[in-house]
This record gives sequence, structure tokens and C-alpha cells, in this order.
Amino acid sequence: MSGAILCPLVQAECRLHDAAKLWGKASESYFEPDDFRVHLQACIQAFRSVTWILQSHKHAITNFETWYSGWQDTMRADPVLRWLVEARNKIEKQGDLEAKSILRVTGSGSWFDGKVVEKELPPKTRPAEICAILQRFIHNQTVDEEAILKVERRWIDSDLPKSEILDALCHCYLTLRKLLRDAHDKLAGTVPRQCKFFDSATRTNEELPEFMLTAQQPRISWIRLKDGASVSIRQTAQTFTRNDLPMVEAQRRYGFDDRIAHGLKNAKSFREKCTAWFQHSKRMLEVDGCLMPTALVMTEKSMQILQLQMDDRAEKHMVMRYVADACKRLDAVAVIIINEAWTAPAEFAATGKHAIDCPSRGEAIVLHGLTRHGEVISCMNIFTRQEGKVVFGKDKIIEGGLPNIMAPFAKVWELKPAKSSS
Repeated sequence: MSGAILCPLVQAECRLHDAAKLWGKASESYFEPDDFRVHLQACIQAFRSVTWILQSHKHAITNFETWYSGWQDTMRADPVLRWLVEARNKIEKQGDLEAKSILRVTGSGSWFDGKVVEKELPPKTRPAEICAILQRFIHNQTVDEEAILKVERRWIDSDLPKSEILDALCHCYLTLRKLLRDAHDKLAGTVPRQCKFFDSATRTNEELPEFMLTAQQPRISWIRLKDGASVSIRQTAQTFTRNDLPMVEAQRRYGFDDRIAHGLKNAKSFREKCTAWFQHSKRMLEVDGCLMPTALVMTEKSMQILQLQMDDRAEKHMVMRYVADACKRLDAVAVIIINEAWTAPAEFAATGKHAIDCPSRGEAIVLHGLTRHGEVISCMNIFTRQEGKVVFGKDKIIEGGLPNIMAPFAKVWELKPAKSSS
């Protein structure tokens, strides 16, 4: 636009954007070692230069030295950000990173992961090829319906052995985006109206670009052990700011009262958020007659709504682990899982069988919420169907006592789950 005033931080914004594009190139070449190395190292150098460019424009930021010293302390205390600095120095002064290609296979027959097996393998080997090999060794004996294998290809740097390299760089992207977002608030003048970065950051805060969020495929594959089949994760996603939820459309379709709309928009505590979404979900079930399993992944100012497809218990275990990985990658602050469930009398549950196998099973709508600090809220309502209508019982709300289904999220947030109800 002719005569438009550029944001004084535009060069730092562009460098962060460049780094994200290089991340995408590295992801696309994940199974081509030479190309991956080139794009990865360029990506690391681009990320590292964001703070240098920001410092070269410190005159535009009010009380820069005091403000930036706080951010320096935060970044020095972050092991991944320290690795970024050291990795860039190594690339510039010593040569290539000491990266190696690892195959990680995680088996599970419950919500709690079993033994993890890692093996170094040729970099061009794809998970689907490993799956084909593993399937030949899966015996025909009966296995639990939930039993799954997660087969993952990982590039690991010897100086950051516990993190996959691209996942680590996602964390760097989120942190640097927060830094630039904060810098815009400290500008000596007003932010130009044409600043696309500030507009996007204000609306979606710390969201990852879509290609960063979905890049797990094809480097992760899943095997259902009961039949040896490879299974794909099926989900749809929409991202909203907390103040930009499609309440008008939802209210028009489901006709819920102002109390529910007010609760969704104005809930402050995590308990209030969970109970508001529970009431909304009950209304959806009442109108539609069914409820698609849904995950609400909450970042500091936005929410990603994932609608999930799960045909059996094994797929349910896979999908929950997939959502947990998304929570880690998005630096989420909380997650809410909403779905229908089968219920059974306590004496039947004591047999160890699943409620779906109970001849007198009932139906319930269930919500489980967990924050990355360990706050747990569970909501449940057992309902019946009478003359084609859903008739609800009394709401039951429980605080604490982490349900087993939330164990994958407790793992990525490094919480200590206590085994409780499924």
C-alpha cells in the first residue's frame, strides 16, 4: 500500500516467518537425509537470528534493556532455547549437528504406555515400511482390543537426546512468537494498522501454523495389534480465539438459552469452563441425538476444536495420544475431552470387563478436563432415550482423581497420574 507505515519490527517478523518456512522444508524432506540436514540447519540459523534483529531495533521499544533482560532470563532457563543457541554456534563454527535417525516403537494395552524400544536405522526408512515388517511378527494369539503400537521415526540431536528436533523447533517458534508479540506491546509508538503479524498474534496468540501442527504424518504410524492393521488418525479441526467462538451459529442451531452462552463466553475458572461446555454438549446431544467425540485444546488465548473419529477402543487410545501430542506441540494450557460413554453397574465393572459388554448397560455423556498444572474436572450425566428423545439424569461433577483416559495428557505435561476410573 503506497504511503503505508511499516511496523518497526517487520524485519524480525519476516525472519520468524522465514524460519517457519524452512521448518516446513525440513519436514517435507524428513526421509531425505541430505536435504533434511540443509533445511534443518538453515532453519536453526533463521530462528537464532530473530533475537539479533530484534535487538538491532531496540530504539523502537520503550525501556528495552529492562524489558529484554527479563526475556533473556526466561530463554536462558529454557533448555530447548539454550540448545538452539548452542546448535547455531556449532553449525557456524564447528560443522554439522550430530543428528541421528531413530526408530521408536511404543506398545500399549491400556491408557498407560508400555515399554519403549528405540533403534537407530537408515534415515530413508519410513514408518510404513517398519509397520510391514512388524506385522509379520505379530502372532495370531488373542490380544486385548486396546493393544496398539506407535511407530515413530525421529531425528535426534546428540545434545538434545530427549526431544525430536522438529518438535523442539516448534517450541522455539512459539517462544519467539510470544517474544515478538510482547515487543509489539512495548513499542514506543502505536502499532501500524498494516502489521499482519500483530493482527494475527492478537487474534490467535501462540498458535502454530497448520503445517507445523499436522506434520506428524507420515513420520508416525499406528498398528492395531488385534488384526495387525495400520490405522490413520481421522479428525477435523477449527481454531478460534476465546472471544471469537461461533456462538451465534451454535445458538441458532441448538437453541440453548442465554445462561449457556454467557457461561461459555464469561467462564473464568477451569471448573466454570468445563461445566459451561458440558451444558452446551448436553444440548447438542439433545438436538442431534448423538455426540461426536470432541477435544477442546486451549492455548493462552485461543481454542482448537477437534472432532474425532474412533471406531473401536484401540483407535480411541491412538487418537487420545495424538491429541496429547498436539497439546504439547501447541504449548496448550488445558484440554477438555467430551464424548458419549457406556455405563454398567459396579458389580459388573468389578469383573474387569468393559461396560459395552454388559447386557444392562446404560448411556452417559462425559466430560474430562485437565490443565497442564494438574487441575482435573470431570462431568457426567447418565441419560435415557424415551420415545426418541434424550432424557437427562442429574449432573455429577468431580474435582481431582485423574481418569485413565487423561493419562496421555498427564504424560506430555509430566504430571503424575494416579490410576482411577477409565
